[in-house]
Amino acid sequence: NKGFTLIELAIVLIVLGILVGAGAGMLGISMKSNKFNQSRRIVEEAKKAIIGFTIENMRLPTDKEFPQITRDTDAWGKQLVYIPDFFKIQGDGHTDRADLTKSGTNICCGPTPIDLAANDKRQGTDNYKTDIAFVVLSTGENRKMETTIKDNVKINHIPYCVATIEEASKNYDDMVEYASLNQLASSVGSYPLYTVRNSTNKNKYVRGGDYSFCTKIKKNDTFTLRNGQTVNVYKKNNHCSNLITSVPFDKARAVDADRDCCVQGTGGHFTLSDE
Repeated sequence: NKGFTLIELAIVLIVLGILVGAGAGMLGISMKSNKFNQSRRIVEEAKKAIIGFTIENMRLPTDKEFPQITRDTDAWGKQLVYIPDFFKIQGDGHTDRADLTKSGTNICCGPTPIDLAANDKRQGTDNYKTDIAFVVLSTGENRKMETTIKDNVKINHIPYCVATIEEASKNYDDMVEYASLNQLASSVGSYPLYTVRNSTNKNKYVRGGDYSFCTKIKKNDTFTLRNGQTVNVYKKNNHCSNLITSVPFDKARAVDADRDCCVQGTGGHFTLSDE
């Protein structure tokens, strides 16, 4: 029986080589696309996890807590970059972040630093968004962070630390998500804000938190207690004298069972209970 000639075998091998090469190229493109999509989902899930943590704890997670609440590596095995709202950027490029576990630096309700902003240029033009709570991103296939962080950028004459997010290109493949303070406050709702009722038979006086001056609280009236605050309750209006009790936010949170955002004072000592 007559077999194939060398020329015929060579032609077959060339055709097979072309087909295999084309298939390998398509496979490479498909794998690259899958990794981009997977990394984008990872970043989106990280954003949701940060918001969820904030709802539960009424503050942003710290750097150390971030890997504990979500997957912190992208599809290429590179760690995600998590930038919470911080006070300043040092000259050497390292961040000097606020200790978000301390009172007074909580996101959403206490005195909040508002110096983080984003310039989202994914539509091709400058688009500044202020009061950003956090930015989280994957550095993409090249494992290089191209999202620039620049301090002391003036927006409406106010200095901000700005994260600039570029339009996707071969020189910029970061996948970025961020959330504003308003988004977090909207997600959290009114939980980080309590009202404490004067359920005694007489007027009481409060100072502290939002109340810089001695403020009269009539029977059945309420005073506001925000995250990170403590409000002192006094018996008399003589420049707020005869301290009855101090009402810290954490104590109010501890007795509130169903997040109805209201705790009630009972008796002269304002023993807190769920409303």
